[in-house]
Amino acid sequence: MRSKFFSIALSFLAVFAAYGQSRTYYVSSAGNDNKSGRSPRSAWQTLERVNRDAFQAGDAILFKAGDVWKGQVHPQGSGAAGKPIRIDRYGKGPMPVINFGEATGAGVKLVNQAWWEIRNLEVTSGAPPRPGFGRQGIVALAEGPGSRTGHLVVSNCYIHDIWGQLGGDGEFTGYNSAAIFAGAAMGRGGAGGGRADDVLVENNRIERVDRCGIIIWRGHDNIMVRGNLM
Repeated sequence: MRSKFFSIALSFLAVFAAYGQSRTYYVSSAGNDNKSGRSPRSAWQTLERVNRDAFQAGDAILFKAGDVWKGQVHPQGSGAAGKPIRIDRYGKGPMPVINFGEATGAGVKLVNQAWWEIRNLEVTSGAPPRPGFGRQGIVALAEGPGSRTGHLVVSNCYIHDIWGQLGGDGEFTGYNSAAIFAGAAMGRGGAGGGRADDVLVENNRIERVDRCGIIIWRGHDNIMVRGNLM
């Protein structure tokens, strides 16, 4: 009886250990969404596949250097204290590129999510401005009363040629059209929004973006913006 109980206990420990283990996922334009994504040889291919998963604390999403993706990145999940979820690149070569073209909204978007770090990513659109089309580079929104986005790092990214809308008070227009935005959206789209804490925006390059470069709206504790070239 004691031996059986011990075996069951070991099984439960193995399950909990596997659940708490952080994972690294690879994304390549030559990958395959039907594979595991757990190694460069079994990399995923599309942004749609990335957006489908809810990532866990300590996970990493690595895009292959020199590759280009068409679309938007809206990954799910939150990290935890000391175990952020990371977006970065792997391999040698230029930064991986997220090009969201004529779409409205953000190239990379987080909503009510905490403990994310985004590094070494190029985000662009290149599409001409259109009335009602607000566009953003990298965004972490706090939506709803009492909401919060915390521990956001955006570092060494290149964000360029994103043409938004200068006027308007929608979710993506006016001051909400920015290269990097953290906190509650302003205007009609941000009514009742929350706050941003623990935000670091450093060493990014920003070129040709309407309307703003970097916005931290309703930022409270531990906000730092440094070393950016605009």
